Amino acid sequence: MIRQGRSFSGRERNCVFLNTRSGEAGGSRFANISAVSGLDFPDDARAMVPVDWDHDGDLDVWVSNRNAPRIRFLRNESPTGNRSLQLRLIGNGSDTNRDAVGARVTIELESPGAGDAAPRQLIKTVRAGEGFISQPSRWLHFGLGDSPEISRVVVEWPNSDLATEEFIVPGESGRLILEQGTGQPRSADDGRQDLAVSPSQLELPPAQSAQRIPMVTPVPAPWLGRIGFDGRPEAMELDSQHVTLVNLWSTTCAPCLQELSEFAQRADELKRANIRILALSIDGLENDRPEAISEAEQMVKRLNLPFDTGMAPAAVIEQLRRLHNLVIRMELPLALPTSFLINREGHIDVIYKGPVSVETLLADSVAADRTMLERISRAAAFDGTVIDSDVINSPTMAAGVHFAIAREMLGMSRTKDALSAYQSALKYAPDSALVHNDLGVLHLQLGSVVAAIDHFQQAVDHDPDDIGMRINLARGLTAAKKLDDARRELERAIAKAPENAEAYFNLGLVHLQANEVESAKANYQRALERHPNHSRAHFYLGSLLVREGKQEQAKNHFQSALKSEPTEAVIWASLGDIYYREEDYEAAEHHFRNAVKFRPDNADGHYRLGMVLSQLNRYVEARREFEATLQIDSGHTRARAALQQTMRALGQ
Repeated sequence: MIRQGRSFSGRERNCVFLNTRSGEAGGSRFANISAVSGLDFPDDARAMVPVDWDHDGDLDVWVSNRNAPRIRFLRNESPTGNRSLQLRLIGNGSDTNRDAVGARVTIELESPGAGDAAPRQLIKTVRAGEGFISQPSRWLHFGLGDSPEISRVVVEWPNSDLATEEFIVPGESGRLILEQGTGQPRSADDGRQDLAVSPSQLELPPAQSAQRIPMVTPVPAPWLGRIGFDGRPEAMELDSQHVTLVNLWSTTCAPCLQELSEFAQRADELKRANIRILALSIDGLENDRPEAISEAEQMVKRLNLPFDTGMAPAAVIEQLRRLHNLVIRMELPLALPTSFLINREGHIDVIYKGPVSVETLLADSVAADRTMLERISRAAAFDGTVIDSDVINSPTMAAGVHFAIAREMLGMSRTKDALSAYQSALKYAPDSALVHNDLGVLHLQLGSVVAAIDHFQQAVDHDPDDIGMRINLARGLTAAKKLDDARRELERAIAKAPENAEAYFNLGLVHLQANEVESAKANYQRALERHPNHSRAHFYLGSLLVREGKQEQAKNHFQSALKSEPTEAVIWASLGDIYYREEDYEAAEHHFRNAVKFRPDNADGHYRLGMVLSQLNRYVEARREFEATLQIDSGHTRARAALQQTMRALGQ
């Protein structure tokens, strides 16, 4: 829902309710004081933390929001003479944690009158988390109001004995530290402190159709290319001398045409600043208007555009859309015009939604090394205070950003950029088991088995309890034919997680590579006992049963595999082979056609389909399949022989 631009809150204002402590007999217990509280902002608020930030005895509030401003500080200036007591607990560090999380504090107030009336109690617990995505201050704040003196303070420590300890606390307000085992508080009251933030009235920028979005962390630009107005594709290489603006436009978009006209009129300025423009028309992208290309070409001529133009390839648009969504987190179609400014390092540095002026382009094209805080400030929509904290500047935060970019690059089949992003993540978090594991998987896919094993081993060293990473290490060792080592890792995985089907399946692969067929079958069966829909276990077991001539059993396993993997061409082809041997050519044709459908670049699939069609005496169709086989693999000798035989059957 959020990725579609909607809000959980429905644009309602923040609400504040006052507990009136009304009796059960009548009246509402809570009163809505939102309007008078000063907290009723129309923010999409998420987390709230009350804390005496300025040490003046009352609670102030920090609020974080999903929209702007990302964080608000609300200072409590209520003019009351009430008292408060703030306590910070410290555990002994042996049988109680130093932060005393879990400790329970009871304050007893003296009875206001004579007699045997029980003292009023105030009770609070030190918590590690409080509310939604919030963590409270370790200071416990007790509002005393105009209550009488404190008679005693009792702490129940969170150790195995739940030992209690009484502290002698003076009657006045203040900030005290209670350390376990001392029985005596010590003062921490350093008086009212100055704030690092100053009050201000937020002035929201006026609503507008154009937005400039600088990247906090620039992301690698995609492959760039265009389709000429003559229909021929052409790649566009980036270089370190130029900044490149990729501009998406349409002949039906008036702001697009106005923007392009300004670019054309000031082309000399852009050229002197080493700014290249690639203006790609999206007209006719859906192939529903054949005349769109001609209309775009005529518009380029009419505007006399002196820079690179053409039609937008669908692949370029899709990659730009995915990178836009990675940054903006909105799964919406790209608006027009939208432009992407690519810096000299080949990374998208700024996204412009709506028209962008030449002045803005000239300013943004100037290269500058910026700190993380400077990049955050540059990306803000309005002025404010940037919080310089270890969290923002932490290596973990930076590693997480590069890790997210790496996974997006993988999803776009951009292996080189994914490797680079993973390496960047590893610089910030060299001990991250997750990054090492992903790098191992990627290297294994690329055939770099030694590098894969190295990363898998480091992943296991940093997180020895993660079964998936240990299985991946075994996969790498199997690929390197280190079967004994692979078997040991899988046996360790099974000892830790005896119900893990993937461990048994991979152990089956190790036995199969060692030509221990019965052991392989037994482990595939164990995998299926734990995960009946494990498609690869079904497929490999079916393949072994085919070798043994147990066609019906094999067929059942292949069909089970297809239920989980209905687009896996090799499973369709394996079933097609069985039906072909059974001379059920119609069923074989159906399965081979699906194999070709899901893997059109597989030469053997076309060859097998051609053989089935020959058996059905459909020689014209068979010839097409044999020709398709040879187009993919010109050295496919069986297809060449079958084609010659088919041509003779056709009398050619």
